[in-house]
Amino acid sequence: MLSTMERGRNERTQVTARIRPDPDLEVEYYTAGDEVLRDTGDSDYEHYTTVSWRKLPALAHFLRKELGRPLPSPGAFLPAQEILGLLEARFGGRLTPSSDFEQWLREKRIPYEAFTY
Repeated sequence: MLSTMERGRNERTQVTARIRPDPDLEVEYYTAGDEVLRDTGDSDYEHYTTVSWRKLPALAHFLRKELGRPLPSPGAFLPAQEILGLLEARFGGRLTPSSDFEQWLREKRIPYEAFTY
């Protein structure tokens, strides 16, 4: 999990990252409460950003570089927990909107898919 925040009695936002079985990376931005209801007409909002497993080495490369961590040799195996740890180190601890993560992906020229529910 990247971050969770509760604001007041009826406001909650959570950002979660996971490696799916297929094994793509999925980052879910979920928020619910009165503010969401006022803005969207629905009580909750879910947004998913998916990065293909084929692009995870590039994603890990840029995260390591930004975090000042050693770069692995080309073709090195990337454990899922390592990728999730790098995401946590870069984006965790604050509520980074999905648009911020997607902007970062565009800057790095890493393709992704987005879905809002």
